[in-house]
Amino acid sequence: MGSGKSTVGRLAARLLGWTFLDLDRVIARRAGRSVRAIFASRGESAFRRLESAALRDAARRSDRVIAAGGGVPTIARNLRWLRRAGVVVWLRVPAAGLARRLARSAGRPLLRAAAGRPASLRRLVASLLRKRAAAYRRAADAIVRGDAAPRSVARRALVASGLLRR
Repeated sequence: MGSGKSTVGRLAARLLGWTFLDLDRVIARRAGRSVRAIFASRGESAFRRLESAALRDAARRSDRVIAAGGGVPTIARNLRWLRRAGVVVWLRVPAAGLARRLARSAGRPLLRAAAGRPASLRRLVASLLRKRAAAYRRAADAIVRGDAAPRSVARRALVASGLLRR
């Protein structure tokens, strides 16, 4: 969350001439409501089921860059679909950088408890990152620092994944 998956993914897809797919947008389109509304009305577990289904469908197609939500790798059954989709790149950004980015984006359901309180947001983001780091490492074929200019991060991600030469 906040690592730049959508921005970097869109740029990477453009560099490869592939299709870009943001799973959150797919889920919202299928459900006919925003991710925030899904969390509010049906809860996180329902959202995660929709997310897994969207990933499974996306993984069946080739020549696409998929921006998967931060919770995707934390669910064991998703690892198979991530592998099937292709190379998995973790855009790693330090917790403080994520908190700075996320302070500007309102409406993220998992961050609602810390809204408008920078210190609480930093603690919450750091906690989420600690809880998810092992799953991210397990899922990642490549780890790329995501705290640079998006175009640079996209190129580094593609080089690290073997999809683009230097």
